[in-house]
Amino acid sequence: MFSIGVISVIALAYLGVLFAVAWYADKFSNNRSSGWIYGLSLGVYCTSWAFYGTTAQAANNGWWLAPTYTGTILLFVFGWQIYTRIATICRQQQLTSMADFLATRYGQSSRLSGLVSLISVIAIVPYIALQLNATSASIAMLTEVERGKNDYFYQDSTFYITLTLALFAILFGARRVRPSEHNPGLMASIAFESVVKLLAFVGVGLFICFGLFDSPQAIFAAAQQQEIAAQMQTTASPGYVYWVHVLLGLLGDLVFTTSVSYRFY
Repeated sequence: MFSIGVISVIALAYLGVLFAVAWYADKFSNNRSSGWIYGLSLGVYCTSWAFYGTTAQAANNGWWLAPTYTGTILLFVFGWQIYTRIATICRQQQLTSMADFLATRYGQSSRLSGLVSLISVIAIVPYIALQLNATSASIAMLTEVERGKNDYFYQDSTFYITLTLALFAILFGARRVRPSEHNPGLMASIAFESVVKLLAFVGVGLFICFGLFDSPQAIFAAAQQQEIAAQMQTTASPGYVYWVHVLLGLLGDLVFTTSVSYRFY
């Protein structure tokens, strides 16, 4: 296990790299992001829910969460024209959020825009808390420090993580005078994070396949020996749950990519 000091140094070094990537993109880019950077930046959609929630629930219930990502794939394979149409409208009218988009579609209704913004805040705050909780849990796991034993908030690693992320958002996000202004620095840093996530997933997969087991076939053999498939079938969800998750994945990614299409690209 690692000490909290080592984890802090690694985290600060990683954040320093992100700052450097964002600063370089802001300074030397032509205020536009390439298709590769834009495509990789969509990896921000894969959050701690993918690392913890999806994998844990898939281990307990089988593949019932996979349709969520199926919906996302279907959007970009078959529904890309809908997405590009929405993105074009957002760029032409300088819309920066789903609230602005819906208000524009219904006569510039300020009440509708306020309602959508309120619902978005109510929905996003618990989700942000989930990400911070996952980060804190990861640190506790790596340092073997029991969570919830701190008497004061300034002894909690989550507090400092929140401050650091807020500083990063201010320096490379909220400091823009116009919210519709392009943000190549933040875009590049998110794309860089996506590459790190991809390498992490591949690394973990290779370690499991060839470190803990001799080969992928050995994993399936061990699963058959322990009758894991039969155990999952007993806890399988009704068929409509799969289709609901497909719809949620499609709509969720459509809302997300529409909200960031003009601001960052």
